[in-house]
Amino acid sequence: MQRYSAAGHGAMVADRARVEGYARAIERAVRPGDAVLEIGTGTGLFAVLACRAGARRVYAIETDDIVEVARANAAANGVADRIEFFHAMSTEVELPERVAVIVSDLRGVLPLYEGHLESVIDARARFLAPGGRLVPRRDRLFLALAEAPARHAELTGPWTGGALGVALPAAGELVVNDLQKASFEPGQILGAPVCWAEIDYATVESTHFSARVTLASARAGSCHGLAAWFDAELEDAVRYTTAPGAAARSTIYGNAFFPWPRALAFEAGEEAEVTMQARPVAGQYLWSWEMRHRGARYRQSTLFATPLSASRLARRAASHVPPPSDEARIDHAILGAIVAGRSLGEIASDLLARWPARFGRWEDALARAGEVSGRYDGKP
Repeated sequence: MQRYSAAGHGAMVADRARVEGYARAIERAVRPGDAVLEIGTGTGLFAVLACRAGARRVYAIETDDIVEVARANAAANGVADRIEFFHAMSTEVELPERVAVIVSDLRGVLPLYEGHLESVIDARARFLAPGGRLVPRRDRLFLALAEAPARHAELTGPWTGGALGVALPAAGELVVNDLQKASFEPGQILGAPVCWAEIDYATVESTHFSARVTLASARAGSCHGLAAWFDAELEDAVRYTTAPGAAARSTIYGNAFFPWPRALAFEAGEEAEVTMQARPVAGQYLWSWEMRHRGARYRQSTLFATPLSASRLARRAASHVPPPSDEARIDHAILGAIVAGRSLGEIASDLLARWPARFGRWEDALARAGEVSGRYDGKP
């Protein structure tokens, strides 16, 4: 799960299109006396805005320690008594009532990001009152052919040009199979964009999206891959876009770039058949994109963006019997002590006694016990 620094949260607050759009949407959606849920409150800005819009109670959920900053911000704005904060995953929270409005912005460069949809679907089913409202209402995802020689060269150049006369082609295969962030200008888009997916947050049930679309070039040019972005409908008449141009430059989202291994020439009116697929796997989205143009065919996936050694693959085989290591034994001892109800201080003393060469100080053993405890105690 993505963690943000204070500067990262500051960039979100400084994104005027996002913040002003959500402010207008919250003002329209929240009515006096409403109970409101915010998933991913961050620094608490939208929770405070919900209070200003008349919310009787706001339940603000955040997995990161930034929630403590949100608590302080609520107090600074005089609404601490109306906001109840939860430092947890939304799927692990129970609320004392159903809410009239659910607010969330859990997107990455694109809305299909980590556990975004799972969280919204779960919250909608368990917490939203009949007739309740969601902010945002829907997102529409777009694809277009992109002419991006500089961005493509930045990605592939180190591997195609060679370094000191040494060829490094293998790494180039990795980088062109990864979703990249970019910022396109309108002039880099070769033809009309096509909407390939729509997320209606009031009805969406599946987190898997797949579509086959035809992308046409309106002019001659070299195409280096696919540009992607989204249009957000937050409330009636409240929208913003991350489309190429000023919107992409001024928002925290930017554009997504699905590069091709090599650029292809297009004439005006020529088409490419594109299949795009996004499937959640182990908390992350696995992206796959396939393109056909003339006699060329590219089949790419983020599955191929990370190198895996033969030995690591062998260690993941069903028949592999992992040999116990000291690190495994240490974690086993910590977990056993936690189940037995020992304190972290007591666990640290035991670790130091059993593995003096591994832990030079009691404080080092305490840090390890705390790290393992935080991984399994059900809290973020």
